[in-house]
Parts: sequence; C-alpha cells; structure tokens
Amino acid sequence: MAHHTRNRSSVPIFVGTSIVGCIRMGIFSKKVKGSKHFLAEPRAIAFAASSLEDAERAGANRLEITDVETGIVYRVAFDYFKEHSFEFERGGFEPQRALRLELWAIKGEGRRRRLTASPPAPRPAPKPGAPDKKPEPAQLGLFQYDAMVMKVGR
Repeated sequence: MAHHTRNRSSVPIFVGTSIVGCIRMGIFSKKVKGSKHFLAEPRAIAFAASSLEDAERAGANRLEITDVETGIVYRVAFDYFKEHSFEFERGGFEPQRALRLELWAIKGEGRRRRLTASPPAPRPAPKPGAPDKKPEPAQLGLFQYDAMVMKVGR
C-alpha cells in the first residue's frame, strides 16, 4: 500500500509491511539482487501485483530496477509494462506480473552477459583435410579509419 505525504520527495511502496520500492518524480524504483529476484524461466523481472497497483495510484509512469550485483539498470514505461507483462502466481507468494528481460531498456556494464539466456554455441570443428582459412579482416569503423589516417599522415 502506498503511504502519501505532501512534503516527501519520494513515496514508499509496500507489500505487506515491507518497503519494496519508492516513487520519485514518477519513477517506481527498486533495488534487487538479480540472481535471487529475477525469474529464471522465462528470464523476466516480476513485481507483486499489489505494488504495481499502489505505484500507479501514486502517479508512477515508469519502472526502474537496479540489479545491485551487476549495477545494471532496467527501465520501462509503466504502460508498456502493463501491455506486455504476464500474470503468474508462485506458491507462497502474492499474485505477480512480470516482463521478459529482453523487453527492458538497459543501462550499465555487463548487460550482454546478464541478458544472454545461455552461452553462445561453440563453433563447429573444421572438417578433416579442409584448408585452414584465416579470418577476414574486419572493416574499420569511422573513428578507427580517421585514427589510422592521422598516424600515417604524420
């Protein structure tokens, strides 16, 4: 349940007697340990349905989750979350809504590692007797090219 006071800069959001996040400037924000609080299958971030209802009543228009283990910040518009999330109930927990990880905007280091559901597939072994192929050189990016030209021009 949201507890409102006019003079506060943020509004705490509760599930039962525990504060699960707060609303500041229209953003419902939470800090969690991703390894413990993110769903494993499907990979998603979940909220107690009651906390979302309270956050919406308190004026939240965005959701922001910070994974304290990685520093990654996940952001999404509240309306987008409502439209694309799914309902579920786990034994012993209140009804929840979750949004798949790939649908969140992300900010922070390590995001590719955290969002990958499984490690990349290994490259196939070369066929016996096949000639060794050297990898093709990568095309230079604009700034790499400029730096190369500047070095050569000196």
